This record gives sequence, C-alpha cells and structure tokens, in this order.
Amino acid sequence: TGGFAFGAPAAPAPASAPAPAAAPPFAFSAGASPPAAAAPTAAPTFSGGGFGGGGFGGGAAAVTPPPSVPFTFGATATSAAPHLGARVADCEAVLGGVRDAIAALANAGTLAAFTAVCVCVLVMRRREPDKARTFRTPFASVVAPLGILGCAYLFFSLPTRTELYFLGWNAFGLLIYFFYARPRMTGAEA
Repeated sequence: TGGFAFGAPAAPAPASAPAPAAAPPFAFSAGASPPAAAAPTAAPTFSGGGFGGGGFGGGAAAVTPPPSVPFTFGATATSAAPHLGARVADCEAVLGGVRDAIAALANAGTLAAFTAVCVCVLVMRRREPDKARTFRTPFASVVAPLGILGCAYLFFSLPTRTELYFLGWNAFGLLIYFFYARPRMTGAEA
C-alpha cells in the first residue's frame, strides 16, 4: 500500500457485520469529485502504509473527518488513539486556563495601580496644593474617591483565588523590600 487516500474505503467488513447504507457526503478522495450515486461497500476510513507501518484502517467503526480537517490532525495510531490533534487540544486547554489566570492577575495589578494613582492625587492636593503641575485633575476631590471606589468594586468582582494570589504576591514583594532591599539602600535613597 502506498501513500494515503483521504476517505478511501477500508478492507471489506467481516460477514457478521452489516455494511453501512450510505457514505457521508465528504467521503471521497482528495482532489477527486464525489461519486455520483455509488455507495461504498465498507465504511470510509484512512488507508495507507504510513505511520508505524500499520496503516489507519479501522473497519466498519472508522469515521472519516471532513475535508476541512487537515490529515495530520485526524490521524490515529494503530491503537486508535488520536495523535497530534489531541495533543494540540490538550495544550490549548492548559494554556487557556493559564492565560485566563494571568489575565485576571494583570487586571488585579492594573486596578491596584489605578487606585494608587487616585490616592496619590488626593495626597498631593493635600500636601502640596500650590505645586506647579503640567496636568490638573478636574474636580479631584470627587474624581479620585470615585476612582478608588470603582477600582475597589472591580477588584472584588474578580475571582477570590485571583484576589488571594494577588495579595500573596504583594506580601512576598513587601517581604523582599523590607528585609533585603531597604537595608541595602544608601542614605540618599532612603
């Protein structure tokens, strides 16, 4: 057997198994047009002597994927376990969960930064009201507290696990600052 025929019929089914009534509309070889009204004698499947030498035939239980699925993703081993397609799906599931967790942590950090800016606007207005500024927040005594409340609301709308991770990482960062970085500061920096 040489090469691969997408959707080629498998070996004839045993006498005890009934033959399927009709093939799905996508069960024809790549590059060929669908058969007019002829039904195959066995279920469509992959055939060929490739990967591992055993081919992909599975008898009447095999199913051919639609032509839109690349051959490599639909390939199965002799044990009928999916190869590349399942591995890609596994990686996407794991990375999707990690991506969502990282996005939630980034949201928590951004909300904390916006809250810090709003607090700093209030503090600077109180400590140095006459300092020259290139930009002045209009109605700072209203905008800054509303910004703090809005960020707090959004922060506590995040999943509890994200909030705990965020607080844990910040506590870890403060420990490094107070026990490592701060004692090593020079007089001018402190």
